[in-house]
Amino acid sequence: MKALIIHIFLISTVSYGQGSFENANNLYEEGNYTEAIDAYSAIIADEKHSADLYYNLGNAHYRNKDIGRAIWAYESALKLDPDHEDALFNLEFVNAQTIDKIDISRQGLGHWIDGLLYSENINFWSYLSIISSFVLAFLVILFLRSKAGSRKNIILLSASICAVIMFGSVIFAGMQKARLNNRTEGVIISKTADVKMSPIEDAKTSFSLGAGAKIKLISKDGEWQQIEINGNKGWVAKDDLWEI
Repeated sequence: MKALIIHIFLISTVSYGQGSFENANNLYEEGNYTEAIDAYSAIIADEKHSADLYYNLGNAHYRNKDIGRAIWAYESALKLDPDHEDALFNLEFVNAQTIDKIDISRQGLGHWIDGLLYSENINFWSYLSIISSFVLAFLVILFLRSKAGSRKNIILLSASICAVIMFGSVIFAGMQKARLNNRTEGVIISKTADVKMSPIEDAKTSFSLGAGAKIKLISKDGEWQQIEINGNKGWVAKDDLWEI
């Protein structure tokens, strides 16, 4: 049952209406960027997600001169597909135009593992587990109906390999679900966000961040979010940022 829930979750995250997506793309091509943003956002609000959807939304935000939300959208695309080349290129291009010039380099073992496991279609591990489960069921039936001999041994070996693939893909599908639900980073969307020393309006401002700054999320207190950036911590109004 748990595996079935994972399958349903992952499948639902990508199966957005093609007609709605094409309509949003048409609005973008016509230069109606605000309307395109509304159309892309409506698809996301309907719990339908894909790297290309967020990538196109980022382009629309950028054309609409909203760097903060553009960076948020590109980062969201890369969370779904860490090796999305267009999103990587555009993110680097847009980030160069921000005030804070935050380092967005994606290097190291962690990024390599993310690219290896999650760069395929968002449903890859879910589909693989479903297919392997059907193949495993077929092999079990075949094994039970076969007579003793080398053929039965081959079937048993094949079933064992298939079982490993099935359980492995279920595990990776669960890891992907947890990764998508884990909100540990955010992007400043306001033109300027004051980072306070404590979660109150009258608190002293430690420093300020411009639109597009990527920050680590630590904890929440009412309408305030504690953040960290380059080792510096403080509190930002929730309305000034969007979670990735």
